[in-house]
Amino acid sequence: MEEQRQAILDNHRNLIESLHDKLERVREDPSADHLRELAEYLEYDLLPHAEAERRSLYPALEPLIGSGGHAAADLDHEFIRRVAGQITKTVESINPATATERTRLLQYLDRIGSSLEALLIARLEKEEQIYLPLLSRFIPEKHREAILAQIRSAGRGVALATEAAAVAQPAPAAPPPPAARPEVGSQEHRRLLPADGRPIASLAEYERVGGLAALRHAHHLNRDQVIGEISRSGLRGRGGAGFPTGSKWSAVLEGSGARYVCCNGAEGEPGTFKDRWLLYLNPYQVIEGLLIAAQTVGAPRAFFCIKRSFAREIERVRVAVEEFRALGLTSDVDVQLVLGPEEYLFGEEKALLEVVEGNLPLPRVLPPYLEGLFRTATDRNPALVNNVETLANIPHILRNGADWFRRVGTADSPGTMIFTVCGDVMHQGCYELALGTPLRALIEHFGGGVSPGRRLKAIFPGCSNGVLTPADFDAPMDFGGMTAAGSGLGSAGFIVYDDTACIVAAALALSRFLYVESCNQCPPCKFGTGEITAYLERLENGVGSGFDMETALARTHIVARGNRCALPVGERVMIQSVIGRFADEFRAHFNTHCPLPRKLPIPKLVSYDPQHHLFTYDERQARKQPDWTYEE
Repeated sequence: MEEQRQAILDNHRNLIESLHDKLERVREDPSADHLRELAEYLEYDLLPHAEAERRSLYPALEPLIGSGGHAAADLDHEFIRRVAGQITKTVESINPATATERTRLLQYLDRIGSSLEALLIARLEKEEQIYLPLLSRFIPEKHREAILAQIRSAGRGVALATEAAAVAQPAPAAPPPPAARPEVGSQEHRRLLPADGRPIASLAEYERVGGLAALRHAHHLNRDQVIGEISRSGLRGRGGAGFPTGSKWSAVLEGSGARYVCCNGAEGEPGTFKDRWLLYLNPYQVIEGLLIAAQTVGAPRAFFCIKRSFAREIERVRVAVEEFRALGLTSDVDVQLVLGPEEYLFGEEKALLEVVEGNLPLPRVLPPYLEGLFRTATDRNPALVNNVETLANIPHILRNGADWFRRVGTADSPGTMIFTVCGDVMHQGCYELALGTPLRALIEHFGGGVSPGRRLKAIFPGCSNGVLTPADFDAPMDFGGMTAAGSGLGSAGFIVYDDTACIVAAALALSRFLYVESCNQCPPCKFGTGEITAYLERLENGVGSGFDMETALARTHIVARGNRCALPVGERVMIQSVIGRFADEFRAHFNTHCPLPRKLPIPKLVSYDPQHHLFTYDERQARKQPDWTYEE
């Protein structure tokens, strides 16, 4: 125990010394470069170390929390107190002379303050008696009561930007209402999304912020070195399955014939918009990752697959590819844009290969590494299919190293992920956060919570995972954490419903989506999803009974028999979960009209307005028929 204590103290000493050096530079010259350096140190070094240490300490600390004995938390407490104290002294010493300097100062202090807030956030719920006095010390007297009340009700800390605002300019008498909340990019763990929220306008601009360095570096590495670094990083696929990326790349090397690489940009999961948002803001890193993948596995052709309806994103990708081509960066790889249909299954990797070959998106039996593109009787031509966000991470890993990538996230799910939150929250949007961030932070802090006076009822992680409730708020948003909560991370899209929403209607909307999008190759899937949808429809229309609920559940046991893809598995998991957790609400529909007759559209997202934090839903989806035509 004493050795562990000494190791912790040594680690704290090193972190504090590095922090002190960076703070000294800021005191001497509060320039943008020094403020950025401080922000990045807190965000990428000090915070991950402190959080990893806290997780390892808490099993031992928990028996003492709340029992009046705080000795076990002393190391943690003292470390945070010193960090907060040093940062606060530095903030108070800066006196911006102009409005421009003040704006710049607040911009970086918001980011710095968010890291300090994150250090405190997880500690508040279980150790409020320890950390509230600590927070009080750094909150201006005139705001203290209002802010402490907000902390107690929201269960989270307050960014240091509050303190900075009080120093730099008069602050409002109370915290701003949720609708006035500023763009939160500086409060996220942004690695893939631009820090200022503006789209990267050109390849030249991308290069100025470090782009292309990884592609050039990869030319000096062999395939084992590249795949080894990706494997060490622990990067997992961001398209839904979460398969280790390094293993997927290695598997493609084992097949016979030519090899191909595909970027899967056919996003279509309800509640998800991350890939489209990423392509709009910075398609260059995705293309760089695609070229590195092609170079590594020896693919002469790479296909960028995207839905034909994604007009804005297509234009961004088309221009970016031309810029790469103009610089001779695609001389070894022929990059082709493949514009595909609107169907959900276009995003299924085996169906995506069919679209590349000019066919309908009908999933094959064998995976792409066993049966790839343009296969023949003798050559299987394995294909590597990676999601947009997965490929976007590749240049950052090769440029900064696997250890850098693992500084945030969890041991099992390292790095960041772009989370989509939509539905009944005040601030819908796409937020890049460290994997392992509590669900509560996404819904309440970034999403702004549900409307005043309403209660949160349910959260659907897409249409293929178990439903979550407020009881799951502390579940970490990573692959293992979501599974432990009885759900799944999927493509990190979360659909939120408050207490005005009918859960039967929500389940019906998602079930109908899966039924309509099923391809009809596997009869248990097409007929099973159709029957389940019909039984839910009877319940929602007030003519259903216990028979309908029980029969819908029974159908979930056969819907995935002989399946070629995961669509019917998603139907089974979602329906079993929602009936299991909301059985009383289903019973309330037996032979009576829905008690909550609010219309719930299918949350298929087609556009995003970041200024007003609003998504637009696809109105055509409700008219789509099981044969993939649209009712007029």
